[in-house]
Amino acid sequence: MLGKLLVALGVVAASTVTLLVLAARAGLLSLTCTATVLSIVVLVSLWRTLEPTEHLLLEDLKKLAKITDTDNFANKEYTVEDVERYYTGTTFRDYKLLELATGCNAMHTNLVPSQKLPFLANHLKQLLYVMMNMRNCSLPSNVLEVGFGKGSNSVFLRSLKPSGANFFALDVVPAHVKYAKAYAAGLGYDDIEFHLGDASDPPSEITANTYDLIFGVESFCHLDNDKMVEGFLSFASKQLAPGGKIVIVDGFRADNFDQLSTETRRAMELSESGFRIRRMPSKALWKKLSARKGFVSLDDIDLTLESLCFWKLGWKLGHIVLFLPSLVGRYLRKGGERAETFANLVSVCMTAYAMALGSANYGVLVLEKVA
Repeated sequence: MLGKLLVALGVVAASTVTLLVLAARAGLLSLTCTATVLSIVVLVSLWRTLEPTEHLLLEDLKKLAKITDTDNFANKEYTVEDVERYYTGTTFRDYKLLELATGCNAMHTNLVPSQKLPFLANHLKQLLYVMMNMRNCSLPSNVLEVGFGKGSNSVFLRSLKPSGANFFALDVVPAHVKYAKAYAAGLGYDDIEFHLGDASDPPSEITANTYDLIFGVESFCHLDNDKMVEGFLSFASKQLAPGGKIVIVDGFRADNFDQLSTETRRAMELSESGFRIRRMPSKALWKKLSARKGFVSLDDIDLTLESLCFWKLGWKLGHIVLFLPSLVGRYLRKGGERAETFANLVSVCMTAYAMALGSANYGVLVLEKVA
């Protein structure tokens, strides 16, 4: 594969050189301009062929070690307060770059199908899995979103005007609650109930209801130890109607995580820590703990390849930034919210490695409460 890439690069470079030299001889371009354009062509070609390999992972780990103590960074025991601080500092700043790049207010991964399909679902595909599991809800029905961020997912589902469906949402970040309420009200959907609270121990406003569907898009990963997962499942087992479902669309630690190389595991640990996650639950853990609470695994869909395209783009940018470790270090030492931005950079640099090398996967897990 590498040989083919090098041959392709050689063909592109040779063709470009020939054209530019001819243009220079004809007086259409100066030699300086020719060299500049050639350099850009070569860099773009290299950019397009970059892949997150184990060799490059080792290089990036060394560069990160020059900026911060990676052992300490990867092994912190984060709390709900740390998660709140992270999103308070990044949702309306760092994630704004994501919105500008994708044109979408949602905060989750932009999926790119591995094969050509009639439609490009992008950010919408995750919600299609939620919608598929809403169709069998009894009417009237109650739908709960865990970790709503800006509120985009619940607002979109509510905009479809499902007959008899009531929407509730829960998040640990006060700034998210404030923004989502205003965002939904501005679109005429002030009947969505956005609440502040932790899904592992929900507030009374949430526990007072019975639900037909509970879902989360890239939020259940913050239930990052057995106790928190069990706390949420205890709530769900009590408050879900018989036959009710939990739809988890998220990243997961690989089931065979402990058998992987130290470097591959470290990529996932750094990715998790950048997002202020201690240990992302695996699908196997979700299935084991949910079975104890009376759930069965109804669906298990792997979307790792579709999500990897998105994460590789961020990785390429991060990989370039890491060529300037001293500059990144100076930025980090200024403190404040820059620490959270640096954490984002670490996650962006490491997530593609974790997915490509097998310590992480991305997909959908649907759990159903046994009637």
